[in-house]
Amino acid sequence: GRASFEGFYFACGVLYLRWRVTNSTNPHIHPDYNYIAFHPHWKTRILTLAYTHALSLYLLFFPSTLSPDWSFESIKLIQTIDDPRNVLTLAAYLSVIAFPFVTVA
Repeated sequence: GRASFEGFYFACGVLYLRWRVTNSTNPHIHPDYNYIAFHPHWKTRILTLAYTHALSLYLLFFPSTLSPDWSFESIKLIQTIDDPRNVLTLAAYLSVIAFPFVTVA
């Protein structure tokens, strides 16, 4: 209804302001700052990005190693499916999927 249109107009306004602030150009992101996105192998990008989701979820509940800057290869790339960190990733995704079913039941 009405809230959907208001949200849409708000999002359009934010995008317009971003476009004006950046002089209608895309930001140039150096590969050192986002090395995962610039990795040549898609499997490595997906596995590592999924691990960053799991790490963020872990840090939400156990904020022991917070850092304002996760660039410059501070998170090592996951290049194979048998990397042990994938267990944390799988557990995090299963927890997020199971959460609504557990809380409603």
